Amino acid sequence: MPDILDLSALRGSGTQPGEEPLPEITGAPPPSPVLDQDVLKQLVDMGFPPEACKKAVYFTDNKGLEPATNWVMDHIGDSDFADPFVPPGTDFKTGNYSDYVSLGWMYVCFCESHSSQCIN
Repeated sequence: MPDILDLSALRGSGTQPGEEPLPEITGAPPPSPVLDQDVLKQLVDMGFPPEACKKAVYFTDNKGLEPATNWVMDHIGDSDFADPFVPPGTDFKTGNYSDYVSLGWMYVCFCESHSSQCIN
């Protein structure tokens, strides 16, 4: 393993030929999803984190306690299991898609300044 790893060939250099920039999100945010409060309460009463319970009910389309419990058991080892629930297609920060993508790159171990270069 070399002491210095040269990643300069992987550095982004802006929009490439044939690429189109992602559109900025405009307008009102989408409505919050409707979650079955009875199933949500039952899952929380079982001792699962409330945010994970919201995800379970959402991703099982409010189909009931058994599918939601199965979802929890399938995903209990996920690193983001108890992270705040953010419905897909929404941005929890600013309504700016670039911020959300940048945050995703930061999860891949890039610092904020480098992650912003990945999408610009």
